[in-house]
Amino acid sequence: MATINSAVLVIDPGVNNQSDVIVDCQISIPNAELQHQFTIDCSVFGSDLIRDDLIFSYDTQFPFGNGFNPNVRFKKRVSNSALNEDRVGRDEVVGKVTLKNVTQNKTVKRNTSVVTV
Repeated sequence: MATINSAVLVIDPGVNNQSDVIVDCQISIPNAELQHQFTIDCSVFGSDLIRDDLIFSYDTQFPFGNGFNPNVRFKKRVSNSALNEDRVGRDEVVGKVTLKNVTQNKTVKRNTSVVTV
């Protein structure tokens, strides 16, 4: 079965009150599934005690075939105010990655570690 081996969230501060929000993940797809169709989705959430709030989602990626790259990167430049979802204190964000084998209708999920903004 396909797996997400790692997922890392990095926030790279830029100019004009914006930051690059990057999620790098590494996936493994067994040889028997290389011809299956896959999708990879990733979203960034504000990490909260009760319920995580969606901040934004990246475009879906479609890694499949014999020449697939196991290293997947999601990158988006956002306003720093978008990452400021708590009214009090420091903000924490987390990336959530979902790998779906569309052919077999099987899903694997993995979260990044929480990053303080």
